[in-house]
Amino acid sequence: MNSYQSIFQEILNEIIPTQSELDLIDFIVKEIRELLQARAKELHIEYTQIEPQGSTGIKQTQLRNDFDIDLFVGLNYDSYREKYEGLSKNKFKKESKKDFLYLCNEWIIEALKDNRFENSRLLYAEHPYVSLDYLSESHDRIKIDVVLYFDLSSEYIKKNGPVTAVDRSPWHGRFVKENLTPDQKNDVRLLKQFFKACHSYGDKSAVGMVGFIGYSAELLIYHYGTVLKVLKDFKNLPHNPLDYYQRTKKQLNKIKHFTNDFLIIVDPIDENRNVASAISEKAYRYCNFQVQQFLKEPKKEAFVINPIKVPDLSDQTDPLLSKIFLMEFENTDPERHYTINRDKLYSLGDSIKAHAEKEFSHQERFGTIYFEVYFEHTQNEYNLAL
Repeated sequence: MNSYQSIFQEILNEIIPTQSELDLIDFIVKEIRELLQARAKELHIEYTQIEPQGSTGIKQTQLRNDFDIDLFVGLNYDSYREKYEGLSKNKFKKESKKDFLYLCNEWIIEALKDNRFENSRLLYAEHPYVSLDYLSESHDRIKIDVVLYFDLSSEYIKKNGPVTAVDRSPWHGRFVKENLTPDQKNDVRLLKQFFKACHSYGDKSAVGMVGFIGYSAELLIYHYGTVLKVLKDFKNLPHNPLDYYQRTKKQLNKIKHFTNDFLIIVDPIDENRNVASAISEKAYRYCNFQVQQFLKEPKKEAFVINPIKVPDLSDQTDPLLSKIFLMEFENTDPERHYTINRDKLYSLGDSIKAHAEKEFSHQERFGTIYFEVYFEHTQNEYNLAL
């Protein structure tokens, strides 16, 4: 076993979920499914399936101590088609929101009024969904999201696109389940752990607005086969689009909404969607730096998640810290999704950078400005540093 493989195995021993964790998730899913089924029967609500999605669901690519559960509830689009077809985008959004609100409030929240669950609340992404906590004796509160979606065929999505953004998610889960071996799922875990150690994972990434997401890690392993092959070719990702449909870079660049994307990893479920479109160039470049360091000198520490060091802002000898400017914000709307606040602060940072670096005449004003956003959404704290 070479040094890379020995490190990978050592890390896997620490991050593969225990059987008791897997059993607990299965138990919770079973409990929720039964409660939803009983309430649906009372209200005569039709649905197609209730299935756990994401890494803790049918994908099974989660890390140890990752208990977040995404339970997807499928609706038959044919039951709504006549009502929605022909509506403008805004009217569809209004009508579907009304329908989803009814189902969230009268079905899901009412069904889960059980002393094993707490803090049921409506949250909003593209449309409403329900978030709640499961009270576990053996672990901290386990976060659960119950998400409604339209259960569309893969052929429909390929031809027409999804009706709502989450309609693809069950097909993502099925793709990973059917196309990755158990060893490759462990490689996904290693890749996720590496990105997390770089603080460049998910939509709470500390480096850049958005880091690598779970589905992007799964597709990287699908295309390259192993985590080591991903790392060895990581520096070439911006130049080598990964397309399930085997189109060339030139062909992909002709697709209008792909043109300015720094990385391209095409969704196997939807040929017009780039899974990597939101991944920040900053997050990629920092990860790439860490990848190259690991390849030169393999160390277990590359996979260890350490807290971000807090600088001493009183140190005026540091040329960067002597010019730093901090803005602190507090979220006062508990129903507002954290990504809305995050995106607004990044827009503010971009605006300040654009207006402060140069005058309208293009002469230098304050020179190069760097900024970053950091937030702790559970504490409603949001910060912009320039």
